[in-house]
Amino acid sequence: MLFGKAVHKYVLEKDDFFEFVNKIYLLYEESFNRQNGLVVRPFMLDELYFKHRLAINEISNKDYKERRSWVKVKSIDFCNYRVVDEEEYLTVLVCSKMKRYGLDDTNYVVFGSKDEFVDCRYTLTFVRKYGILSKAFNLDNCIGCGQSIKINDEGVCLHCGNDYATSEYGWILSDVDIKS
Repeated sequence: MLFGKAVHKYVLEKDDFFEFVNKIYLLYEESFNRQNGLVVRPFMLDELYFKHRLAINEISNKDYKERRSWVKVKSIDFCNYRVVDEEEYLTVLVCSKMKRYGLDDTNYVVFGSKDEFVDCRYTLTFVRKYGILSKAFNLDNCIGCGQSIKINDEGVCLHCGNDYATSEYGWILSDVDIKS
């Protein structure tokens, strides 16, 4: 069992980590509906965030509004753990379901269905500096100043200047791969 061997001493508890992954995944999907990547920005490395922002821009430039609703995570499983140089990587498979469809200006469905769920599979890869012991995963407050998270496009806290786009403090999303 992957979790019990290498990962357990670095990731608090499996359930806590899965809850963290669940929240990050839901924020990721929500960012497409809002057409604003800042909702998930504190939890992404720079390269992934700018790739994600491009995907949102592509969607927002279409002749319809893409919607992802009733997003539910069905399962999360560990896939891979590896150490490369001074960083450790943890990859999980997220299986979810959602209603995914597109609406034109008259709210006519141009693809998908408002009524049918589709199954989705993603791999999410998290990275952090090797050897950092995880603390409780806090998605609401800045780890630098304790204020509610409010960051700019570069991943910097607007209150204290803390740089979120780094793996120095704990797990941060480094890659998202859509499997289906």
